[in-house]
Parts: sequence; C-alpha cells; structure tokens
Amino acid sequence: MKYIKIVLLLLFLPALIKAQLHLPDSIRLFLQNASSDSIRYRAISQAYNFFEERNRDSALYYAEECILLTQRNNIKLQEAAALDRKAYQLSVMGRYAEALPCLLEAFKITEDRRNENNSWFNIALSPEQSRLLILSFTHHMFAILMGYTQNNQQVIFHNTEAIKAGQQVEGFPGKQRVFLANMNLGAIYPGIK
Repeated sequence: MKYIKIVLLLLFLPALIKAQLHLPDSIRLFLQNASSDSIRYRAISQAYNFFEERNRDSALYYAEECILLTQRNNIKLQEAAALDRKAYQLSVMGRYAEALPCLLEAFKITEDRRNENNSWFNIALSPEQSRLLILSFTHHMFAILMGYTQNNQQVIFHNTEAIKAGQQVEGFPGKQRVFLANMNLGAIYPGIK
C-alpha cells in the first residue's frame, strides 16, 4: 500500500507543479481587463510579483513587459523600477553582465530630479519621495548583484545608500526599504574576513 501511494504521488507531481506555474485568476482577469496603460502596468507588476520567486523566466518576461510599457509611455520612475526587477532576475539567474546595464540605467533615471513628476505612482508620497523610494530600491538591487559577484565593499556601500534614500521616504515604504537594507547588511558582515 505504501508503494502505491508513492507511485500515485509521483504520477500526480507534474500536474501539481504545472498548476503552480499559472497566474491566479484574479491577476489574469486584471491583465485582461486593464483599460489603460497605467492599469496594465499595475496588472503586469502583479504578475511579476506572483512569479518573482516561483519562476524566474516568467518573472523576467513580465519585468520586460513593464519596461516596454513604461518606455512606450515615457514613464521614467516605473521604468527604473522595472529595470530593477529585471536586474534582480538576471542576477539570481547568474547573468550578471546583463543585469549591470539595467541597474546603471535605473540609476541614471532615479538620480535625475527631473523625473520626479514622471510617475504612475498612486500612493501618498510626494514626487521627490517617489523618486527616492525607487532610488533606494535600485541601490538594494545593485547590492544584491554585488553580493553575487562577491564584492562585499560594494554590497555595504549600496545597502548604506539604500538606507539613506529610504530614510527620506515617509511611512511604510521608506521603513521597508531601510529594513531590507539593514537585513542585507546584517547578512554580509559575518562573512567578511
């Protein structure tokens, strides 16, 4: 009897795994019914978030879709966030040389104050704080890339910069950026010799 259960489990395992690779109905419907590009961006971002740690290729696809959508509409801050997401996926996949230009472009966008009013954000942050939030996110993603390439000095520098930018953002979004950077700093220090 024990062997029958194991065989049945092994037979159904591919179906269970495949079931986890599809978007939930709520996100799929959100994508299908998006009535404007800003709403479509939100829907595609939700799809990215769903796949971020589940399926790298799907997450990368949705990050690239966000980039295309933001570039078509010239929405710079969301383009930077999408570039950060793409860089994260590429970094985790070991494609460091492809991740670097994404992050450099995101820095170029987020360090330019003229992009502060160029956003689809619908949260209670000022334009400056929206830009600083994405700048903090960009430093965070750069620190992750530097961690994969074993450049501890750059990991420390970029996490510290993520904290500085995050501290200028009010409320939960800023606190979250600071928390994540501190967490990553805490993880890197024990490994430094």
